[in-house]
Amino acid sequence: MTKGWLISEPRRGTFVNAQLTPKQLPSVTQPSFAPQLLEQTPAPYFTHNAQVVALEHRHDALFFDNGTSDHRLLPQAVLHRYYRHALRNSF
Repeated sequence: MTKGWLISEPRRGTFVNAQLTPKQLPSVTQPSFAPQLLEQTPAPYFTHNAQVVALEHRHDALFFDNGTSDHRLLPQAVLHRYYRHALRNSF
């Protein structure tokens, strides 16, 4: 039933046969299953919108966009305080 793939050893268990002859795989390359990516224009949120342009002169402003900011550059204590305040006042 196992066609020589498995061997059974008493009081040890069943194992894969170590004396299997290696089978050569065909050298035909398979076509890629992934679809071709089309050239797309970037999403509109990647461009500067009017709000970002209007607030660029404020050097103390934090901008949260579609990515995660580098946490080492943010003032952690201030950010935690604002989040805590927002969570307390939201309920």
